[in-house]
Amino acid sequence: MKFREHRGSLDDSLLTVVELKDRFALLEHLTSILHRPVTEKDVAIVPYTFDSRIGWQTYIVMLPGYGVIGFTDSSV
Repeated sequence: MKFREHRGSLDDSLLTVVELKDRFALLEHLTSILHRPVTEKDVAIVPYTFDSRIGWQTYIVMLPGYGVIGFTDSSV
C-alpha cells in the first residue's frame, strides 16, 4: 500500500509517499509523523475517489481531533 501525507498541493504530497506493508505499518508510520502513539481505534480510513492524476483509488486517512493526515491507495 502507498501512503502520502496531506499537503497544500498534490506535488508536495507526493514527495511524502511511502510504501507500507499493512495497516500495522501504517499505524507505526503515523506514530512517527505525529510523535505520539496512534492506535487502531484512532484511525478512520474512508473511500474518497479515483484520482486520475496519479492512478490511485484514493482513501482518506483521518484522526479524530486532528483531521485528515493523508491518503492511501487502498482500504488497508
